[in-house]
Amino acid sequence: MVKGIGGTTKSIQSSVSVKLFSRFDLSVCFNMDSLVVDKVTERLPTVSVDISSLINFNNLSLADDAYAVPGDIDLLIGASIFPHLLLSRKVQGQSDCLSPLALETVLGYVIVGSAPALVDCHASVSYCCATDPLDAAVRKFWQIEEVNAPKLLSPDDKACEDIYNSTTTRDADGRYVVALPFKGDVFSLGDSFKKSKNRFLCLERKMQASPALKEAYDNVISEYLNKGFISPAPIDTEETRNLPSYTIPHHGIIREDKLTSKLRIVLDGSSKSSSQISLNDILYNGQNLQGNLFHIIVNFRLYRIALSADIRQMFLCIGVRPCDRRFQRILYRFSPQEPLKVYEFNRVCFGLKSSPFHALRTIKQLILDEGASYPRAQQTVNTVGCHHTVGVFEA
Repeated sequence: MVKGIGGTTKSIQSSVSVKLFSRFDLSVCFNMDSLVVDKVTERLPTVSVDISSLINFNNLSLADDAYAVPGDIDLLIGASIFPHLLLSRKVQGQSDCLSPLALETVLGYVIVGSAPALVDCHASVSYCCATDPLDAAVRKFWQIEEVNAPKLLSPDDKACEDIYNSTTTRDADGRYVVALPFKGDVFSLGDSFKKSKNRFLCLERKMQASPALKEAYDNVISEYLNKGFISPAPIDTEETRNLPSYTIPHHGIIREDKLTSKLRIVLDGSSKSSSQISLNDILYNGQNLQGNLFHIIVNFRLYRIALSADIRQMFLCIGVRPCDRRFQRILYRFSPQEPLKVYEFNRVCFGLKSSPFHALRTIKQLILDEGASYPRAQQTVNTVGCHHTVGVFEA
């Protein structure tokens, strides 16, 4: 293997011994061991040389009389021999200091340097027209002209939709109450309390080191309690003692850009229990109901003014049926001197993989149930999507 500029390599086909003679003096002879490759380099020079401006070389005994015409390179002489070829005399091609030189060697004069190229005065123009194959053109036509059709649900998405339709209710206040869409056996969940306790104790030490984080966390938990988002977990009875449950580790994310609550509590529904199964492992994702991002961006180009809005505490506006709340338990206490308390989320919480589906599917259900009373809201959600509403107005 021979390596060259930039790490390029050439495979060696064989080796050969070469005896090199001068065409002017046969007594000048060099022995070389050479490697054989399929190609030394491209034809050199790359373009024809304009010899009319190199008249000083006309009477010199050149090692290569055809130096001005591109030709194949048959042999590359190594640095071990080249110094022994050079003699003392050199001839300048032109008065210009940058013109090529003719260096005298034992093989004859060799031309070295930047030589004037012979430019072809004839210009050629080529025209190429490429067309798509017929099958590609037909395929593109059907893609462009295809009528939008509702996407077919996967078996998992259909099962999740069926669970939603068969279990979702509304309470006395009109709030939607949903069920966790289980796809696996809830009894496959192992013990999650121990890991959740260790994670909370770590969080508690972090809060003790940061009074601002502690205050923000306490305020959010207090708000959740006051608004009924969470409540103390009921004491297990004889009937519920052997039922599976899941205690979810949680942490806080500080959002300095928020004007109101700067802390969001995120639940880790993917934390493995002692059986190496997490709550998210046995939940359906549900269909992706987020709005088409391209349509949302295009709406900004319709008019001069655009308004963007979202729903505050969107997930927490949706209730979870009581029998599923035991799978949404968290640990918390307001002081290290207090015993750890177990709370249950009464609402859809942030951190379960089914929560985005519940939030967007419930808005869709709200439009189906109440859209006739709010036609403009119905039109906006159906047009833009319900994940992020953008309204555009003409000024």
